[in-house]
Amino acid sequence: LPDRTPDALLALFFPLAYQAVQLFGWQTGRWWIASFALPMLLYVIRHDEINNLIMAPIFEGACFLLGALAHLTQRAEAARADNLRMAQELRQAQRELEGYARQVEELAAEKARILLARDLHDSVTQTVFSMNLAVETARLMIPNDAAAAAGQLDRLQSLAESAMTEIGQLVSQLKPQAPEGQGFAGGIRRLIS
Repeated sequence: LPDRTPDALLALFFPLAYQAVQLFGWQTGRWWIASFALPMLLYVIRHDEINNLIMAPIFEGACFLLGALAHLTQRAEAARADNLRMAQELRQAQRELEGYARQVEELAAEKARILLARDLHDSVTQTVFSMNLAVETARLMIPNDAAAAAGQLDRLQSLAESAMTEIGQLVSQLKPQAPEGQGFAGGIRRLIS
């Protein structure tokens, strides 16, 4: 093994090359690796072996390869850290979107309540007012004209049926309808519009 000692000593520059790039980055690290060529060359010249003279550039190239590996490792670690940061930001954005979706649902429900109140006021309230008038008219007509009072009661029954139909239609509008193929976002858009 004594004839392999120069190779083993030159191989000690491998971890130095890797560490130089790890510590100083690629820009400065590669200058350190280039500076390793001089001690390698001096060592080979001092030991006066032609075989080692050929091996010195090969060892220097291997040092650059290890430096490049260290650089790529740093870049991969930086990309991983960046990916983790972006994943965390995406999770935060998802939580915010879920909060916005809840707000949209609440606003849509409030809008539906307001529309229902307006529709009840506009349609059913008028019908109930007409029913009250028909009842008062029938009360006044019963002592004088029972047949006319019966007509008012028939009108009252028709108005009551109309009111029940309108209330049923308003209630059916409140039931959530899941439109096929639109999904959650499409349903929200439909509710807001």
